[in-house]
Amino acid sequence: MSTITGRLVINTINGKFGEFNVGTLYSALGDFVVKYDGLDEFSEGTYEGQFLVCRAYQKTRKFHVGIIIEPVVEIDEIWLDDAYEGGQEDIPSPIPDPAEEEMQESGQDPAESTLPSDSDNSSDEDPQALFGVLWPLGETVKLDPTVGRAIFRQQRDYLKANGYGFSSMDQAWSKRQE
Repeated sequence: MSTITGRLVINTINGKFGEFNVGTLYSALGDFVVKYDGLDEFSEGTYEGQFLVCRAYQKTRKFHVGIIIEPVVEIDEIWLDDAYEGGQEDIPSPIPDPAEEEMQESGQDPAESTLPSDSDNSSDEDPQALFGVLWPLGETVKLDPTVGRAIFRQQRDYLKANGYGFSSMDQAWSKRQE
């Protein structure tokens, strides 16, 4: 593992299973596609800081009639110095949804699978089953991104719908003051 100083640019894309985030890490070592389980918590924007990289590799994916080879870093932890939230330009397309990639890796066919819709993320759903050991929720909640993309997104959407806001600097959700 090594720590890289750089700038993480996050864009939100609307895919088959709803919104998901993609990230690009710009550093002195080069530009990398980011794999980080907690990426969906962040808002679109630019985040500067240090990034603990646990793995770096090249990945290929099909694009129209050719292939794209991407340098990828898997990030284990993030320590932010600055955050500039807001829309970003130059969203790469088409980017595969990480939930689809998880399904393919586990042998499921994404074309035949569905994730719960946004309407399932209302305050009526059983929050104890959704959050498990995190329930009951306190004023501040730090989600565990290792639960899987689908559950992680449901937790994120539940928190948004129930008055929580995400602080990228703390990487935690806090109950908004009304």
